This record gives sequence, C-alpha cells and structure tokens, in this order.
Amino acid sequence: MRMDPLRIGMIGCGENAKKGIVTCIAMTKLARVVATMDVRLDLAKDLADEAGIGVYTDNVDVLLRHREVEAVVISTPHNLHVPLGIKAARMKKHVLVDKPVATTVRDAERFIAACRREGVLLSVLFGKRFGADMEIAAALVRRGVLGRLTGFSLVNVRRKADSYWTGGYTNRVKTDWRTRKKTAGGGMLLMNYSHNLDAIQNLLGLEPESVYAQHDTFATPVEVEDYFSVLVRYKGGAIGTFLGSSATPGGLKTPDCLYGTHGTITVDGTVRYFTRKRIKGLRRGEWADLPLERGSHTAGMRLIENFARAVRGKEDLIVTGENAVSSLRVIEAAYASQKSGRPVVFT
Repeated sequence: MRMDPLRIGMIGCGENAKKGIVTCIAMTKLARVVATMDVRLDLAKDLADEAGIGVYTDNVDVLLRHREVEAVVISTPHNLHVPLGIKAARMKKHVLVDKPVATTVRDAERFIAACRREGVLLSVLFGKRFGADMEIAAALVRRGVLGRLTGFSLVNVRRKADSYWTGGYTNRVKTDWRTRKKTAGGGMLLMNYSHNLDAIQNLLGLEPESVYAQHDTFATPVEVEDYFSVLVRYKGGAIGTFLGSSATPGGLKTPDCLYGTHGTITVDGTVRYFTRKRIKGLRRGEWADLPLERGSHTAGMRLIENFARAVRGKEDLIVTGENAVSSLRVIEAAYASQKSGRPVVFT
C-alpha cells in the first residue's frame, strides 16, 4: 500500500548520523530527511547536502518549528537524548532516538511518559532486532530447536583505537563526551552491548530476576569501563552471561550463543544450530549452517520503515520505548552491582 514518506528532521549530524542513519533512510521510499540540525552548522550542512536538501540549522527550536518535520531522529551524546526527545514530543514530533534510550531507567521512564502524554511514538535505533540472523534464530527457537532455554552467552572483546574516545570510528567530530560518565552514561557495556542484549532479551522474552557484575578501566584514560563481566538470572531459570572489553590487544569476537536442553543456536551474521529433536526440514544430531545474504544496512532500513508505517497507523511499532528499556534495566543493575559488590535483585 502506497503512503507518503515520513518527513524526518535529523538532530545531531555526527558519526552515527553520517555513516549509518542517513544511509538507511536513503534506502527506503517510506521516509526522507527534510531538515538537519547540529550545534556545528558545518556538520548540519554536510548532512543536508548528502540528503539533497537545503534546510539546515544549528538551533533545535528552529528545526522543531519547521512545518515539514513530522518526526525527528536524535543522534547526539547519550545525556542529551531525553531532554531533546521530550522537547520534540512537546512539539508533537514523533521520536526515533539512537541507543541507549537514556543513561538511567528513571530518565527513560520520564521520556516514555512524555511521549505517551503528547500522543507521539517513541522508538529506539535497535536495528539488530531486524537483522536476518535474528529473524532466523527466532524462527528456530519457535520451532523448538533449543527445547527448554537454559541460557545465553555474549562475548565481544576488542581493541578500540585510542582516537575512538575523542573522534569515534571516523574522526568526523572531535569531542570527549564518550570518555565521561556524565555524558556517556557508561563504556563498552552501555555503548555497544545494549544492541546485543536488547535483541536477545526480546527474542527470548526474558525478564531479569537478579544481576551480578564486575567491571573496571584497565588500559584507557577514560571515566567509563573498558572491561566488564555480567551474570544475569532470568525468571524461569535461564542464566545469561556476557563479557566485553574495548581495550584488549588482538580482540576476539565470538557468536552470540543460545543454549537449551535439546540444542544450541549461534548468531553472528550467519546462524548455526545443533538439535537433538526431530524437526521437519532440519538436521538432527549435527551442526548445520544457515548463511545470510542481507546487507549490513538493511536491518536499519527495516527499522525505519516500521517506524514510518507505525506513525502512519499501518502497523504496530516493534521497538517501543517500553520494550527498549529492558536492556537498560539490566545494564543499570550491572553498574549498581559493581558499586555495591553484591547482586541486584529485581522485585
């Protein structure tokens, strides 16, 4: 069914906006950028030129008052997500915000409540949920490959360049916000693992029961962690473990692994499974690979298309503010556990 493209205003024109978000929007006919805003006018102009538009500004109020703008995408330092998002909601703009939705659960709940009160949609750029690998893994889970879920593990050990902390991966913008707890909210756990944790928890429908964690800053001159280890017990009994580092020489990326009483599924761009159950069309008692062909930006494009259709009332929003905060609850509990030295138990 044909629909008018959703008209988007970009708030924040730094690295993520340039290398990912605008590219994903350009891939679909269901949305288009009509205005850009950044406190650095040259960045706003650069992104406007890329999008083929002539509307750019360094004043967020000017963008929010622009008659063409129906929704905004917020891609700024983490601590600005909530104040900018609430301001946009009060101007009746739908909001799609880069991850994390906020740096604290309390602020996330304020953000969600404000959007609900103003009657606008709130979504978060958790594109990993739309990846072909996650969709195939979800189908395998539904078909019973795992049996009863016993747990999952996420491991991502890497060595980020020193320049990352003040210039990101592309050095498009020089800034120190990633280095500070107040502006970033956290390090590797919040900045990177929120993607994987969001996708896995929502795929499996998990609710945390308790969280124990340790983290530290070993090799990076920043306030946030560069190494962490987290153990989560979920309601129903499953145990999730995840470990990550941004300062380990050589680095090591392993697949996300789902474990059950009858099988195992690994997810990492491709999907592998092993199951002892007899399931029509699937191998039994041996590992099997399910390769994927979808491009890296396609998941982000599909998230934006779902957001656009949801604004137009054509389908339900998949990544809602409410379900996007589930990963933040675990991450916030992990930081609290480190501080207290004890598990955090959810009531």
